[in-house]
Amino acid sequence: MTFTEVNCQLEEAIGKHRSWQEQVRQFFNLSSRDRTWSSLLQLKERGDTIAFSCSELELILSEVEKVENWMKKCMDNIGALFQKENSLLHALQKVKQNLDRSLYIYGKLQNQKEPNLCNCCFVDSDDQKFLTCSTCMDCYHLRCIGLTSKDAGLRNYKCSYCEILKAKSQYSNGSSLLRFEKHIELNILVKLLSDAEHFCLWIDEKYLLNQLIEKAFACKSGLREIVNLSSAYVNEDITIISEKLTIAIKASKVAGVYDQGDKCDLELALAKYLWKIQVNILLSGVQKPSIEQIQKHLKEGMSMEISPKDHYMLKLTNMNCLVMHWVEIAKKASNDSGAHSLDKVYELLAEGENLPVDVNEELRMLRARCMLYCICRTPFDPGRMIACYQCSEWYHFDCMKLSCTQDMYICPACIPCTTLPTNHDRLTSGKLEEPKTPSPRHTNPRKKQKRDVPSHTCIMFASRNEDGSNFRYPNGIECLRWRNRKPFRRATRRRVELQSLSPFLYA
Repeated sequence: MTFTEVNCQLEEAIGKHRSWQEQVRQFFNLSSRDRTWSSLLQLKERGDTIAFSCSELELILSEVEKVENWMKKCMDNIGALFQKENSLLHALQKVKQNLDRSLYIYGKLQNQKEPNLCNCCFVDSDDQKFLTCSTCMDCYHLRCIGLTSKDAGLRNYKCSYCEILKAKSQYSNGSSLLRFEKHIELNILVKLLSDAEHFCLWIDEKYLLNQLIEKAFACKSGLREIVNLSSAYVNEDITIISEKLTIAIKASKVAGVYDQGDKCDLELALAKYLWKIQVNILLSGVQKPSIEQIQKHLKEGMSMEISPKDHYMLKLTNMNCLVMHWVEIAKKASNDSGAHSLDKVYELLAEGENLPVDVNEELRMLRARCMLYCICRTPFDPGRMIACYQCSEWYHFDCMKLSCTQDMYICPACIPCTTLPTNHDRLTSGKLEEPKTPSPRHTNPRKKQKRDVPSHTCIMFASRNEDGSNFRYPNGIECLRWRNRKPFRRATRRRVELQSLSPFLYA
């Protein structure tokens, strides 16, 4: 190759390089909105081919690298939500559609017609059968909710949202409703948009991302309204809160974008609502709640910072104060050793039975307090009482004049029973025998005995022991057992027909 040919080729290459440099200058002289991604890629391709090493080439390569890295970062965060999408632009468009659906649920897009999409997969498939919730009227694919084509005609179907919010689900809380597996955090989108602010060109992905963020903040505003309303609501009727929370949960699930702070606030609002549902069921049930249940729900309510003016919180607080005041008085009365009169104890019993809380343990203690023991007829006092080995009656050491405990104590009322009358076998055996009629010379006119005078039989058996030795008891003890003993009854015999004496009877 001659020098002239080489020189011509160099001049041609330099001319192309200068022409390319001029194109680069013209590109950067345009407004940022007129600089397109396709134009920048063309400059890069031509620069790789014809441009020499220069500042313009380094600038173009740097800008292309920035945009490509940004798109890759966006695809890693957003494209992961849609596995079948290889284009960032298409993935962003789907997120935009989901945000539009979320805004429609919040009621912020009144003029947009809601498509008949499944609330789980957001796909409008004509070849799949839908099932509609009878409460919220949302549609669900049969396969998305674990049903088969045989269940297509199922009536009165209720989705999981309505089941939990109506307190008819097997789940005790609504945490399963707020599991956002395929959602992206709003802060990540804001950070991605911030990274694209210094781009020297306009790209559709950046513009669409900006729209997504605006719609996401609109959804955030709708969610904050519902959460604030739910937190400030203190009335008894929580139907309004149920409807609002249903909207918030469904819209948050559909959006595909969430804010971590708002998600926590929504979880708290849902927990407060379910707490009110549980308290309402507890207080309106057939069975009375226990003190432990009342205090457990009170503790949970205070941990969630439910307002003291809330209807259910106020009701629990008043009920707890009322019951604890009664329990304190009942415990004092149960251990007062007879200081309170029986009338007062019976009044406490009546109050306890009418309480809206189950206080069976305290009522049992009060009923035991009403039982009187010993000859002094006072309540049970285990610290200074002893039980009779035979009749199991309890007596005070002081009343029985006992100085210490005994291994086998028999009360004075049961000691006469150790010396039995001669006809004891006949009186207590299973056979009922006719008692022998006493001789006329032994009959004496019956006289009405005084209440405080012991009977002759009692004195006879109390005056002698088995060995014939005499003994005495404290006053009032002799007849304690025998007064309370049921009188022996004679068996009624069948009347005999006296036909042989009939002539004499009718003479």
